[in-house]
Amino acid sequence: MTSQSEDVRSVKMSNLYRMTPAGVMVVGAFRHGGQARQLVHRLKYQADLSAGRALAAAMTKCVGDDWGCLVPVPRATTRRLRYGIDPARWLAAEVARLSGLPVVDALTPGLWWPRHAGAQVRPLPALRLRRPAGPMAVLVDDVATTGTTLDRAGGVVGTWRALVATVAIGPNGP
Repeated sequence: MTSQSEDVRSVKMSNLYRMTPAGVMVVGAFRHGGQARQLVHRLKYQADLSAGRALAAAMTKCVGDDWGCLVPVPRATTRRLRYGIDPARWLAAEVARLSGLPVVDALTPGLWWPRHAGAQVRPLPALRLRRPAGPMAVLVDDVATTGTTLDRAGGVVGTWRALVATVAIGPNGP
């Protein structure tokens, strides 16, 4: 297992900016590939917090001066229970710790929703508003692939900005 500083040094930061199909502006710390993709996978499926710290450190460098709060896009309950972590909530908390921004748990996840990455038909994730996020809210997620989840979350919260660890670029990416 590598240390956080080794993880950060081994991944080239790129601060990617992309729009989702519905118009959410996505700021990504890394392109979704190589070492960055491996870090996301380690956090998401192995609950490897050292990988998460490396991602959050890079994400914090992307934080804007006019951001009011961070709103994690929660993982479906069944996946959180299966893997023992909600990567977006964990990343939001770590970015908040490093940046000083508050975290607002404005969204409630559904029990389950199908995977979106690579799917031709993408049903909307089951997200509900738990409480208002306030002005200048920014969604936080681990990865943006098709943009479907961020579009749904942005519509529910009423914000059109997102911070993610990695952005998939290509035919299925935003």
